[in-house]
Amino acid sequence: MPNGFSNTQAPKTGSSQNALKRGFHAVALQPGEDAQEVHDLQQEICTEYAARSELDRFWVSQIVQNILMLRRIQKYKQDVINAALYERAAKYDFMVAAQLSALEFLEVPDELLRHDPELVKRGVQVIQALEDVSKVKDNLTSTNAPQLLATLSTHSPNFLFELKRLGLVQSADAARFIGGRYGKSHVQDNLKEFTLELIKSNRVAFLWAQNEPKYLAIIASIKAKATLELLKDASLARYETGCFNKIRSLRADLQLTKDAQILEAKAVDVTEHASSHSKEGSKGARANGARPNGSRPKGSGTAEGGTDHQGGDVSDVQDKTLG
Repeated sequence: MPNGFSNTQAPKTGSSQNALKRGFHAVALQPGEDAQEVHDLQQEICTEYAARSELDRFWVSQIVQNILMLRRIQKYKQDVINAALYERAAKYDFMVAAQLSALEFLEVPDELLRHDPELVKRGVQVIQALEDVSKVKDNLTSTNAPQLLATLSTHSPNFLFELKRLGLVQSADAARFIGGRYGKSHVQDNLKEFTLELIKSNRVAFLWAQNEPKYLAIIASIKAKATLELLKDASLARYETGCFNKIRSLRADLQLTKDAQILEAKAVDVTEHASSHSKEGSKGARANGARPNGSRPKGSGTAEGGTDHQGGDVSDVQDKTLG
């Protein structure tokens, strides 16, 4: 029985075959499953129910196997939902809901359908750089252009950051770098070309930064639709319900066994305690000269000041004899 699990296979018909193909029933660990984690889980359940017998440990192994099956089912469902995002129909739904132009995207790129915080962060950097460029344009004249571009670090650090990403080495050479890169005779035209290049090369990040809440809602809607389709798969529902019921039943059996062991241990303690008190009582009685059954030692009834067997006082008997 590898890994401590059993493998009772259902009849290979209909949905059972599908479940077997998906690896739900596999005894061997599947990719992504941690052998140490599974071992620790089994030991934890053994400790929880004080599992000692072979039958108890078998029940524990069955619980772990069903937990693994539930995890595999959940992973399968999540994979199906995630994959649904990249289907052509889902991409079309996203394009319509996001109001994207068909000229802008012939097909929605996969990265536009993934929420990546780093991508959003990059989009925010782009927007901040564009805002800096806009400020430079507003203050730019034919006479101050060289000076304004040479001092970007003091008033437009985000713009300067993007220029350095493109290859600018010295901040003071910004005007020359822009002119050499875009080849326009006017600074305003070069700045326009820079803006177009920055947006085009970071289009997805730019869109995510502008529309993050909206895109998250669209993606959630597409996933919800895929989830509804999964709910129509009766086989998955049966396997999930079966696993839950099996785990609940096995845990109940283990709990009954544990409770019985506790009661048995208490009964043994009570018996031993009673036996100990009985022995101590017998020893005390013998030490006081009394028999265990409560009778007095032989001759004790004629002691001075006592009574004879007829109940009379011993002194009275002696007086009568003397008289």
